[in-house]
Amino acid sequence: MEKILTANNALDENDLDQTARLVAEVEAELLSVTDQELTLDVRANIGGVMIDLGTASRDEGMIIRGTNYTEYALAQAQSPEERVLWLYNAANGHSALWIIRRQRCFGTGVIDTSHISAKAFYREAIILLDTLPGLAPPELRKELLVNYANTLDSVGRSVEAFAFYDRALSIDPTMGMALGNKAITLHSLAGLAHGHTHQFMLTARELFTQAIQRPLFEPVRSTFREHLSAIDEFIGRHNEFKPVSQFDKTDHGPFHQFLREFCARHGLYLTPTTVLSKPEWAVYGDPLYITHMQAALDDDTKFDRCITFLNQIKQDYVLARYFLVQSQYRTEVIDTIDQEVVLYYPLDYSLHSAYIQLLKVAFRLAIDVLDKIALFIRDYFKVKSISEERVNFRSIWTDASLSSTLRPELASKQNWFLLCMFDLALDLRKGGAYEWMYQQRNILTHRFLGLHEIVVPSQREGDIPREHVDKFILDCIAAMQVARAAVMYLILAVDFEEGRTARGGRLGVLRGMPVDDAFRWRPHIGS
Repeated sequence: MEKILTANNALDENDLDQTARLVAEVEAELLSVTDQELTLDVRANIGGVMIDLGTASRDEGMIIRGTNYTEYALAQAQSPEERVLWLYNAANGHSALWIIRRQRCFGTGVIDTSHISAKAFYREAIILLDTLPGLAPPELRKELLVNYANTLDSVGRSVEAFAFYDRALSIDPTMGMALGNKAITLHSLAGLAHGHTHQFMLTARELFTQAIQRPLFEPVRSTFREHLSAIDEFIGRHNEFKPVSQFDKTDHGPFHQFLREFCARHGLYLTPTTVLSKPEWAVYGDPLYITHMQAALDDDTKFDRCITFLNQIKQDYVLARYFLVQSQYRTEVIDTIDQEVVLYYPLDYSLHSAYIQLLKVAFRLAIDVLDKIALFIRDYFKVKSISEERVNFRSIWTDASLSSTLRPELASKQNWFLLCMFDLALDLRKGGAYEWMYQQRNILTHRFLGLHEIVVPSQREGDIPREHVDKFILDCIAAMQVARAAVMYLILAVDFEEGRTARGGRLGVLRGMPVDDAFRWRPHIGS
């Protein structure tokens, strides 16, 4: 163990040669050790050093051997403390492999198994820590959250990554790695955050400035400084650089205030501004939209077709979100729905009301939005290798059900936001971390689900599924967050595609205009 400690210290000092020599010596000594417990401890610790060394030297073989040592120890873990630590190390190993491989994987539209494994190990460790809050010191908890956020961001899932950077910062607001990595993500999205580029740049600058003042590995500090210099150069090229407030923040009554607070708290608005540092820059609303489209001069259908589809996707999401929020806010209007409806008292103590139904419909609509996104992708990117009848969010991406390679029509686009939606779809597939969302949607659509407030009855074979209402509310929020991320990735994917330089032919630029009240249909009766 002394050599391992020395190797770790050498690595901290960026002495890769000495670290490599010590690692080789420890590996050779492992072959002669017969004490199983000692061997396990050595494997676990040297595995972490090898992963860090392989990352620094971009040596895939070193990372793979280190990860194998860590996974061997993980399989023998005797306590939750050991398990969470070795899950973390194994996840770091797979994540390091993905970072090396991801550019060539992007070129072929492949989600490498290293990325899939990294996500799985990080998630298991996070769930374990959420279940047993005192299991690990704060240092490990925040590093785990940041590394998982980095893994999501590495495939373009920045909308979801922000939540985990912020969770780490809630543990330690001064954590340099969380501040700097969140700033990198803000910086990379600034050019796509139309109307909010200045806010993104200024927030990233603020976070980089804080991060470089914290204890950091020197190459990391250097990377943060490079980003900070690029931002300062960008700001210097502009005569005026200040945030612009574009949206009315007038309070329109108690429910409107409740809706705003609920959506802001749970990250449900279709805007990237909810991750900015200054409350006054937050946008209460859903401004994110395709900014412009290019079409041949004789093409009089592309714009209307795409905008009609996107309007419906956005409206379905907003309605699902409204049902969720309204299910949590009692009003006389909703109470009226139940006034003349005769229901019988169930002996299983399950809950029944218009509010419960709003909650269930909100979940269904959130997942339904994903399938409409898939149909939009088929239409916009001209995916002809799958019929319209077979399209859903889990099937649109690949030719085979368990494949981790994009369809050729999509892979050829070299669009990061397509790859990130594909990665999200892998989580929703059978065996994925979010598979339960589709299962729950199918139960709510075709079967029955009993919700309970006091005690959830024990499940008997053949009984309908049952769940505590508080857990279902959290499940519904999670489904809404996934739908929100997917809608935002879709808009970014199309914006990215439309922003590319056109090759050949004469193109016209179509710019959208927001719908005014004249085209917002309303019933003629009522206020």
